[in-house]
Amino acid sequence: MKPKGICLHTPEVLALLTEGQVTIERPIKDLPDRIESITCIPGHDKPGEYVVVSETEPRYALKCPHGAVGQTLWIKETWGAKWNEETSSVSLIREERAYKASGGTAYRDCWRLAHHMPQWASRLQAQLSNVCVTQNAQGGWMWVLTLTRKDKSE
Repeated sequence: MKPKGICLHTPEVLALLTEGQVTIERPIKDLPDRIESITCIPGHDKPGEYVVVSETEPRYALKCPHGAVGQTLWIKETWGAKWNEETSSVSLIREERAYKASGGTAYRDCWRLAHHMPQWASRLQAQLSNVCVTQNAQGGWMWVLTLTRKDKSE
């Protein structure tokens, strides 16, 4: 499977760095009105797929857009370039990139948002170790993803 990218907020990146694992929630988009339930398809050969039962729509399968269990994800986080004194220029070399979660300082405090991070600038990979669905207090449905840090060399 080709690695996919996923945007993480700074506290989520910190948890992944310090604890090696993080559980995040992302909203499920484009659902019909008045959903009765979303349940895992038991014994289904495609992990990460769920059955949506709605009052207005027939049953249909819902697939997690972030991938299935075992999928490798590259982490998108807030990052920036640093000033290189030797070359008197902005540098994007791996050792000279700043990451907000690590307390770095970007050149002129110009941070680049996580969703603009290209794969070559990513320093972290994680494996999707669990995918489930939950309903929040406001009645919205959420993907609950557990990510486990993975060495980039793996």
